[in-house]
Amino acid sequence: CSESVAASDEMFRLGPETLPIVIEALHDGDLDVQFMAIRACGRFHDPVAIQPLISCMRDGTRDYPYPPGVGSHRSFEDQCMELLIQSGPVAFDWLRESTKECDSHTRRRLPELIADRWGAEAVPPLIQLIEDSDHSVRAHVADKLGEIKDRRATDALVRHLCDPDT
Repeated sequence: CSESVAASDEMFRLGPETLPIVIEALHDGDLDVQFMAIRACGRFHDPVAIQPLISCMRDGTRDYPYPPGVGSHRSFEDQCMELLIQSGPVAFDWLRESTKECDSHTRRRLPELIADRWGAEAVPPLIQLIEDSDHSVRAHVADKLGEIKDRRATDALVRHLCDPDT
């Protein structure tokens, strides 16, 4: 893992001309190479990397075995989602569409992650997510909108006071 982190950092330092190589590495059969590519794609914050990360996220049912002290066992799906969130609100439409295919745990994390990362900029996307079919996602959205305390969320929150899934 530490070698993969160093390799992704090195590719990032080499500049954006390495992005096509990094995107190609997302489909490598070696988990270390895929981890390096996911991490490097996220660091570039280039819109060109958004769709490849989403494709990787849709295919991301594997766990990457982090060594002790580096992190926790997280799926590639989680890794890709967090890196897309770092791209900012510009990635929200892609995130929303791609997480529809993800497991419910990942979908429940989305409101928290975007609210924590984007602050008040998360209000319009969260208002869209409050219409999610999963009641636990709607509950997480309501919690986050309440924490942000932005008046733009008032109407959406009032509409959901009568949500059938209390």
